[in-house]
Amino acid sequence: KIMDFTELALKHLVPSLGIILGTMMYMSPLKAIRDVKRYNTLGEFNTLPLPMIVANTIVWLIYASFIKSPYVAGANLPGLVLGVYMTFVAYGVADMKTRDSMLRVIVVITSVLALGTIAVALFVKDPAMSANAIGYLAVGILLCYYSAPLSALAAVVQSQTSASLHAPLSFMCFMNGALWVAYGLAVGDAFIWGPNGVGALFGAIQLFLLAIFPKSSSTQERMSAQDEVERAPLQQQEQSRFSSPQ
Repeated sequence: KIMDFTELALKHLVPSLGIILGTMMYMSPLKAIRDVKRYNTLGEFNTLPLPMIVANTIVWLIYASFIKSPYVAGANLPGLVLGVYMTFVAYGVADMKTRDSMLRVIVVITSVLALGTIAVALFVKDPAMSANAIGYLAVGILLCYYSAPLSALAAVVQSQTSASLHAPLSFMCFMNGALWVAYGLAVGDAFIWGPNGVGALFGAIQLFLLAIFPKSSSTQERMSAQDEVERAPLQQQEQSRFSSPQ
């Protein structure tokens, strides 16, 4: 009975929790994206993970269809929707240099996804080999997604500020990676536990940098000041309404 409960926990409860944490991971940049949209500026927000979210969720949805895993599919479908939304918002307010960078990532990743999937569909006849081929593709893109925030590491070390790292996303990458490592080991799928183990390590590195280097407050102070300016007329109206004779 103990073994049955352990198997139930690892093969069903853990991936179910992984779906929740995976969705939370993809939702973690939403507050920053709302600020980007509200103030019409990226500030120090790192846009590279956003198109990687789209690519990563697409390839894992394809892999989920090959191995027929509702857990893998459920963990990535919300991320696809959120990733597309956040990518378009960030692209809309980005400068030309950042837009060019985002476009290059999108073009390269979508080309790799399309060519890889078509090649597997046309030339790999064995279902198990097809799943393995898509698995290798998914691993490569997942590692790129997990390492995307690390593109800012040089700037973090040089400036000794962690403003370009997003703390909620780093934490959720660590927790989400750890859960899917447990599930991957339980079902014996190296394509799941391998890259997610690296992802958990990447998340831990980012959390370590966030702990030792402070956040830059200049952008946040500017946004707070602008927020105060926007709210001042409303506060004055409220004061006038309450102070006027009834």
